[in-house]
Amino acid sequence: MVGEVKKEEPPKELLTTEPTPAMVATEVVENPKANPVYIPKTLKNTQAFFSLYNAANGLVLDGEVEVIDTERATLLSKMKANSYLNLPDPKSKSGKLTLIGSAFGFRKIQHEMNYYNTEADTLQEDIDLIGNFYMVKFDLSRIVKGDIATLYNVYFYNDAAVMLPESKYELNKLLQMMKDSPGYRIMLHGHTNGKGRGKIIYVGPEKDFFNITKDDVINESGSAKELSGARAQVIKDWLVAQGIDPGRIQTRAWGGGRMLHDKESQYAKRNVRVEVEVLEN
Repeated sequence: MVGEVKKEEPPKELLTTEPTPAMVATEVVENPKANPVYIPKTLKNTQAFFSLYNAANGLVLDGEVEVIDTERATLLSKMKANSYLNLPDPKSKSGKLTLIGSAFGFRKIQHEMNYYNTEADTLQEDIDLIGNFYMVKFDLSRIVKGDIATLYNVYFYNDAAVMLPESKYELNKLLQMMKDSPGYRIMLHGHTNGKGRGKIIYVGPEKDFFNITKDDVINESGSAKELSGARAQVIKDWLVAQGIDPGRIQTRAWGGGRMLHDKESQYAKRNVRVEVEVLEN
């Protein structure tokens, strides 16, 4: 049309268009892979489980484990077996611990562990890391001919060959040992604290092995050796009353002839004991 002015369109490079969300490009940058932080499982942060069992039949044994500072050769603790435990820190340079598992009538077993570098101990056959605890296995075997076990938890009334009721627990272990191993023949060795003379109270006619009553005891006097022999004999009598053949049990009296400690020391009570020696198995 004559006289019409034609508008010039701006160059394309000058055109601007408001972007829509579909037009926005977002660059995805992956985070750098982080190495996992590994915290070694040591006895400082991981419990242990002491498994004591009879190597012959796999049955669990009621016993304890002594935890010893190997470097200083000192006892740190005695711990009940078959439970989850936090072990004591030896606070030594090496961190070495010696573990001694024991149960009455069985031979002791010893293992070594390191408090600070425990995972290396799993190379041993009897130590495993299972989830969040260390399993330490003690496969105990019965004592054999020539071995001696001490009945430290069999107690007697003063001046008496009569046992305290709390002795039944360990006596039952001795009884079970004799039942489990019918070939066993044993010697019961009686010991006292010192070699003096004094009164001796014997079990009376009613055969109450765990009680002293005025009407059912026999009061006499005698030497320490006689007292030690009577204490060994009363254990034999109790075993026989439970059905054990008396021919399988001998007794011997030592009196104070084989004391472990001075009779005036703080450990003198340990002199009063009955030991079980295996003669045949």
